[in-house]
Amino acid sequence: MFYSEQSHLVELVPKHRLPTVCSCREYVDAGGLLSYGPNIADMFRRAATYVDKILKGARPADLAALPAFITQLTRGALPAW
Repeated sequence: MFYSEQSHLVELVPKHRLPTVCSCREYVDAGGLLSYGPNIADMFRRAATYVDKILKGARPADLAALPAFITQLTRGALPAW
């Protein structure tokens, strides 16, 4: 729900003078203040390596689940409250 309404949320936050910290960079790109979380593009790249291994015959149960290694802190423009 929040991801699909990110532009609406970014419009409401300055009106109510609320600082926001979100989990993905897209909120900062839409005008949010700060995000801290996994790098989504990196997660998709690593998912592609899993798909490649499965298509080459590896059993999904034998593949190790890896945590998101690359986290990023992104700061947007400071609002003029």
